Amino acid sequence: MKSKNDFFKDGFLFGRLDEYDTIFDYSMMTSIKEVVNSINVYKSSRYIYEYQYMDRKINRELNYDDVKRNIAKDTSPSNELPDDITEHIYKQLHLSSVSMIDYKGAWILGEVCNDSYHIYMDDIHLQQTRFTNYYFDEYQNSKHKDFSLGNTLVQFYDEGCMIGPHDDGAPTNRVATFLYFLNETWDEKNGGQLVINPNTQNQVVVEPIFPNFVVLDQSENCVNNIHEVRKVKDNIKLTLTSFFESS
Repeated sequence: MKSKNDFFKDGFLFGRLDEYDTIFDYSMMTSIKEVVNSINVYKSSRYIYEYQYMDRKINRELNYDDVKRNIAKDTSPSNELPDDITEHIYKQLHLSSVSMIDYKGAWILGEVCNDSYHIYMDDIHLQQTRFTNYYFDEYQNSKHKDFSLGNTLVQFYDEGCMIGPHDDGAPTNRVATFLYFLNETWDEKNGGQLVINPNTQNQVVVEPIFPNFVVLDQSENCVNNIHEVRKVKDNIKLTLTSFFESS
C-alpha cells in the first residue's frame, strides 16, 4: 500500500483494488463492474460538452430521451422512436457535435442514467470512509455519517470523448475524488487513459481496466496535479466517479 506521506506528496494514489483489500471491497466492486457491463449505457443517458468558442465557454448536452421523443414542431406522442433507431441517431448526433469542437481543453463525456448499480451506494460510501480514516489524520476517527458521496455516477467515454488537461483544485468540502475503472478488457490503442502530470518526467498513465483505481487528494492543502483523459478512438470506456465530501 502507498504510504500516507507519499499519497500527500504526490497528491494521488494509483493502484489495484485487490492490493488494498483492507480498504476496498473487491467482491462488491466486481459486482458493480458486472452490472454496469451488462446494461445498455446509452439508454436514457446524456452527453456533456464543455469547450471554448472564441472567448466564451460553451456548455451543451445531448439527451437520449429527447432524441427518443422525436419532438419539434410536431409534438405528437406517436413520434416516439424505437430504441434501435434512437441509439443510432443519438450516436450520429454525438459525432456531429464532436466534429465541431476544438479539442484543446474540451470536456466531452457521457453520463449513465441507469440506476441498477445504486444498490451498492452504501457499500461505496463505507469503503471510501475507510480510505479517508486511514489516509487523512484529521478524519481518522470520523464515521460514515460524517461524509457524503456527493456526485457519484458511472461515466462513459466512446468515440470522440475526452477530458482536457486541468487541475481540480480544492472544492469546498471535497476530501477526495475516487475513480474506479470498470472495463474487463481494453486496447491501449483506443485511447481513454487517465494521464496524471502529462508531458512531464512525473507522468503517470493509467489504463482504464478493472481492478485499477485512482484517488485524487482534494483536501485543503492538496497538490494540484494536472490530469487529463486521452481522446477515445473506439469502444466504450466505463468509469465510476465519486466526489467524496465532508458533511
